[in-house]
Amino acid sequence: MENLKICSYNLRYEERGDGKNMFSYRSMYIRDAIRRESPDIIGFQEVLPHMQNWLRDTFPEYITVGCGRGSNYQGESNPVLFKKDKFAFLGFDVFWLSPTPFIPGSRYEEQSDCPRICTVITLNPVGKVKPFRVYNTHLDHVSDEARKQGIRAILARMDEDDKRMPLPNLLLGDLNAEPDSDTIRFINECESRSFTELTADIKGSYHGYGHCFSKIDYVFASGDIKGHGSKLWDECHDGVYLSDHYPVCAEFELV
Repeated sequence: MENLKICSYNLRYEERGDGKNMFSYRSMYIRDAIRRESPDIIGFQEVLPHMQNWLRDTFPEYITVGCGRGSNYQGESNPVLFKKDKFAFLGFDVFWLSPTPFIPGSRYEEQSDCPRICTVITLNPVGKVKPFRVYNTHLDHVSDEARKQGIRAILARMDEDDKRMPLPNLLLGDLNAEPDSDTIRFINECESRSFTELTADIKGSYHGYGHCFSKIDYVFASGDIKGHGSKLWDECHDGVYLSDHYPVCAEFELV
């Protein structure tokens, strides 16, 4: 089976204060980068409804799956895009990172005002019988406790899903946590499964439009998945970036 390419991309919501880095001005470079790099799967974060419509219209070769995090399923989303000619689409779910994961808009008590969600899809490469799951999330940007509770909830959900149907899993997103944080330690020291970070070679991803540099975006794998290298999309066009995060991309193989 040929290698597959997966990308985690915090797209940065539309913000007028970003000036020339507003989404409207970056969109042509986003389009060109995605067409050039041609990932098979992309997990986005910070996608507003009009941005999701743009993704759907701009990339008809992909299927776009996801809903907003608000109580009315609107607002920011973590959609997953995948190439329609590469995969059979077996399932979709979304849950809120909260004590009540199936109440839309819910969140932890110690958290920012932003609800947080995890988008889950199940895919099967065309012509193969090797399905896998993708968990795409965006953890809280304010509360370390909310991040720790959120990642624990995702790991517990992966265990529940595997009890029903054990599959290889990919966990990706903007975790708002650096490699030495408890949040990442919970992933690396998970007792129920062993994770490999497919983006371990990438040393930084968030840059705030060139003002800082820290690693908070990741792709992890568990189960029968082998990594084959990673790449940072770090291009800049006369001060215009693809986002305030560099997208992180990894190649993998189902073994």
